[in-house]
Amino acid sequence: MLFGWAIYWIKEQDRDQGILFSILVQFIMGISVQAFSLMALPLFLSNISLKLPKVSKYFFYVFYPAHQGILILIVMWINR
Repeated sequence: MLFGWAIYWIKEQDRDQGILFSILVQFIMGISVQAFSLMALPLFLSNISLKLPKVSKYFFYVFYPAHQGILILIVMWINR
């Protein structure tokens, strides 16, 4: 949650303070899998704007359960 605030601070407030805050959060929380989230910082700092195609607001109501079901089937197939 703290890292989310750091990203918000980078985008909406002061970029340098946000970067410092995100690094401090990583050290306070301990170096873990979350440390890989620092690799996303260049993407947040870049001014590249991606124009993604519009999808129906109901798309994710179908996508999320479908992909969960597929993952469950894969696990069942692996563990048979």
